Amino acid sequence: MKCDRNGIPILPDSDQHHQRSKDRYRYNRKPYEFTDGTKKKAFAKYGGLCQWCGRSISRWDKGEYHHLTLISHGGGRALGNCLLLHPRCHRDKEVYAFLHGWGLEP
Repeated sequence: MKCDRNGIPILPDSDQHHQRSKDRYRYNRKPYEFTDGTKKKAFAKYGGLCQWCGRSISRWDKGEYHHLTLISHGGGRALGNCLLLHPRCHRDKEVYAFLHGWGLEP
C-alpha cells in the first residue's frame, strides 16, 4: 500500500473521502468530553434530575455533564466520574467550588 510522506496510507479515492470524514469527527472531538452513551447512562442513573438543585432536566442532551474528578487531576470519562447538572447550576461559581473543595475568593 502506498503511503504519503508522513507514512499515512493513501487509500483509493472513495475510501480516502470516507476516512477523512471519520478523522474529522475523531479529531474535532474534545478528549475530555463524555460520550453520548455515557451521558445517556448518567441521565438514566440520576433519573433526569440535576444533582445540585434537584429539578428535572427535560432531555439527556439538555443537561450538562460535570467531571467529579477533573481530567487534569486524573479523572476520566467513565460513568462513575459523571455528574448531571443544569447548565445554570454547572456555571455557578459556588457549585463549582463546592464540588472541588475549593475556597471561594472574596
